[in-house]
Amino acid sequence: YSQPIKLFGKSRIPEPGQTPLTIWDIQSKIGHSSPEVHQHMPRSHTIRQVIENAWADTFGTKAKLDEASKQRVTAALKWFTPELQPDKSQATSADDLAWADEYMFGELSFSAQRVALFIRCMIKSQDIIVLDEAFSGMDDAVRDKCALFLTDGESKVKIGNRIVESEASKSGNTVVPGLSDQQALICIAHVKEEVPDCVREWICLPEANSGEPARFGRLDGPLRSDAKRWRQIWGYEE
Repeated sequence: YSQPIKLFGKSRIPEPGQTPLTIWDIQSKIGHSSPEVHQHMPRSHTIRQVIENAWADTFGTKAKLDEASKQRVTAALKWFTPELQPDKSQATSADDLAWADEYMFGELSFSAQRVALFIRCMIKSQDIIVLDEAFSGMDDAVRDKCALFLTDGESKVKIGNRIVESEASKSGNTVVPGLSDQQALICIAHVKEEVPDCVREWICLPEANSGEPARFGRLDGPLRSDAKRWRQIWGYEE
């Protein structure tokens, strides 16, 4: 905080005619899912409140959403109803989201909790999305659905082994977009399957106190589809 650097175009150190950048300014620009966020998210929040928390200053404060933001939350809850709704035997229509206001975060399975936190981190379309082991604990199919939602929002769905245009996209009713070219994605993972296919640059940090430098590189394709790319990152191949 004492260094003369700028984040999001503003300095942490006060400059003439400008207010300094605060921790709240920084947090408002970043969508973040991690084991630490998982640990601190109140278990008494409803499923909807967890996602709406993307618009709150802290985990415990009330979120402030405009109508467009509320529509995003509703669209995401509908999209992930199979993964989030605890009682799968409960017969509900696609528009009946009462369960999202009735069930608490602490009542969800570990995988469903991770899905809710993933949605929270990207639903607001902040400048930087940080996925720190965000997909760990999810089933493969759930993880793949989240990764597709990250890049394409409501516009694409996976049917079998094919990714196709969704009905929402065909009808022009998409509310939640995927990543834009104005956003940055940072993914921290120790399993190649948890790295979204859109990632093309990597950094491998050295072991603590090893004195070795960090290594950098570029990928020529999706990481999880080629074990050779993964081994190269970890220095197993030249």
